[in-house]
Amino acid sequence: MKALQDTTEAALRAVLKGDAGAYFAALEALQPGAGDDGKMVLSIYLCKAALHLQVVKHENADTDTDSDPLEGITEDYRQRARSSHSISINWGPQFAERFTVDEAAALHRRFAVLDDKLQADDEHFAPGFQARPMRYFFNEMPADFTLEDFIGSWN
Repeated sequence: MKALQDTTEAALRAVLKGDAGAYFAALEALQPGAGDDGKMVLSIYLCKAALHLQVVKHENADTDTDSDPLEGITEDYRQRARSSHSISINWGPQFAERFTVDEAAALHRRFAVLDDKLQADDEHFAPGFQARPMRYFFNEMPADFTLEDFIGSWN
């Protein structure tokens, strides 16, 4: 499991550096032969991991800012960020120790476009996936948004 955590960290650090080649290499290492659709799914998991890092790193951070980086994040989501779920590469709070508060915030910004594409304008309910209505899609990939579009959004 440590190797998968190290590879997840490598993928996230590639996003921080804006290094598409290193990002693709990390995706391939996470799931060899996944193909374009599989790499997009991994990117969605990494998007969620970045949000979890943001939650964990900022909940107890001593920051001098007027804006709340966790505004709009539900308590239910905060609870998920405080636990691990290895199937979706959420490695839990101990994984967040690998990143600084500033790195977590930068990752959150880098994944913001993808996260936005994963949400509907209004809340909806998908039985079997959630306990209450949410804005996130569960059965659909982002329309007209490719892995290359995501990487292009880093600039």
